[in-house]
Amino acid sequence: MADSRSHVAVAALAGAVSSLSQGDEWAGLLADLCAGVRRSLGFDRCSIALIEDDEETLRVVACNAGGASRGSEGAGAKHLLHDLPTVLEAATAQSGLFFDDSSEGSPLGELGRLFSGDPEAQSACVVPLRVDGKTVGFIHGSHVGQAHRFDAESRQAIAGVAQLTAMALELAVRNRRVLLDEPQYRELVELSGDFFLTFRPDGEMTYVSPAALRLCSTNECSRWADLVGKVHPEDRERTERAWQQWLSATELTHFENRMISKLGTSHRVHWNVYPVRGEDGQLTHIQCIGRDLTERYKLEEKLRQMQRSDSVARLAQGFSHKFNNILVSVLGNASVLAGQLEQGHAWRPIVDDIAMGAERAAKLTRQLLAYSRSTPHVPQRRRLRDVVQESLELSQVSLPSNVRLQIRIDCEEDWVEADAMQLGHALLNLIWNAAEAMPEGGTVVVRTELLPASGPGEISDGGRVALVVEDTGMGIVAEDRERIFDPFFSTKEMGRGLGLSVVQGIVQAHGGEIEIQSQPGEGTAVRLLLPLAPRRATD
Repeated sequence: MADSRSHVAVAALAGAVSSLSQGDEWAGLLADLCAGVRRSLGFDRCSIALIEDDEETLRVVACNAGGASRGSEGAGAKHLLHDLPTVLEAATAQSGLFFDDSSEGSPLGELGRLFSGDPEAQSACVVPLRVDGKTVGFIHGSHVGQAHRFDAESRQAIAGVAQLTAMALELAVRNRRVLLDEPQYRELVELSGDFFLTFRPDGEMTYVSPAALRLCSTNECSRWADLVGKVHPEDRERTERAWQQWLSATELTHFENRMISKLGTSHRVHWNVYPVRGEDGQLTHIQCIGRDLTERYKLEEKLRQMQRSDSVARLAQGFSHKFNNILVSVLGNASVLAGQLEQGHAWRPIVDDIAMGAERAAKLTRQLLAYSRSTPHVPQRRRLRDVVQESLELSQVSLPSNVRLQIRIDCEEDWVEADAMQLGHALLNLIWNAAEAMPEGGTVVVRTELLPASGPGEISDGGRVALVVEDTGMGIVAEDRERIFDPFFSTKEMGRGLGLSVVQGIVQAHGGEIEIQSQPGEGTAVRLLLPLAPRRATD
């Protein structure tokens, strides 16, 4: 399955899941969800069957065979569970069964009749849908024209889509029940992380869920106008207009705005708004169900940054290798020419300048390769203090005279698996950045500190060591801190914009993390968190 087709299909599947979980028209959306599963996994035919509430009946709720976007004749078929083939029991026990051909003894025909009413298939799979460890149904997918071999990657993809489908179905059922306002589901609302608000047509608030209370102290609100005061100022006018539309609406509408929490932080909230009307058509109340999407937007932005960084890294890698080939020629010819000229020759300074410029260009390509993480990573067991001392010999002679450098290497157990050249390069970048942030002069402090292990993912007998570079400079504003690792981004008017990108690439290559703490006017502290090497008896 081509990557581009896969991405488009998964996006379509995500749209169907989103609509399904928001409580739209049920049967059609189940069919759309089935179509999304079929496209995302490359099946010729796909069916979704659910176990009904009596736990004795399996019903095929949707089928899709390519052209039928709203199902096929197999949809609606019911089967008693105790009459089903034992292959479904095996699929449940093994988290799915995969059949690569229609050889004798294969249950492909039996499964095809069961799920789609069509026994023709060259390969197929049946995967259980599980919610809280309980099987609630099955996905059946088949290939008709040509057999498809299910390798490990495709099996993993199918399992992931099955999990997503089960979550969507569970959420959809939960939301549908909540909207019925049955007393037995009040506890579900109270425990939910979503925001439930109910208003009368005159704007009086009649219910607010605990999650909404935690977000922005809506217990201080008794009317719609009070809640609008908790909306981000830039979204208030638009939110007021939406209220007027809801008063005349007759069906579900969607709305998104920013709410200000009681801590002053901004939260992106998606609202599903249900105008509830009586038999006479008159509006009785408005039910608003909101979901905080702040973290999702942050993750999406992080993904976009990773994609941009990956693209620039690939560009940097290709450019650096090609440019290095040119530099080899320049340096080689300059060396030959210098060997033919005496020291006092008039052209000797020009040749030396050519060689020096080529060396500087070679240094830049090494920076680009470090950013793209394509340089050979040769880790050795070293003491971090030794790596720091070796690097500082160069930094001390290159710092401005009004910048003081202080070294505080206190921790004894600082053994790391490190490429000393790369790690030293990262440290020099941080020191030079710190010096440039203090045009009027100041102090740069380089120190280390031990951090205890905080989870099972860290080395069990050591935790981590932090290499910290602090300055007393101008600090970094919040909007710049969010972009500080972007390639070619710089806070300096004439900045090169590669320094922190290079540092990040080196630290990640060492299995570490990088943290930045900074406030405008209060300086900056950059912390490189590196895993400690396991202890040895000779340490």
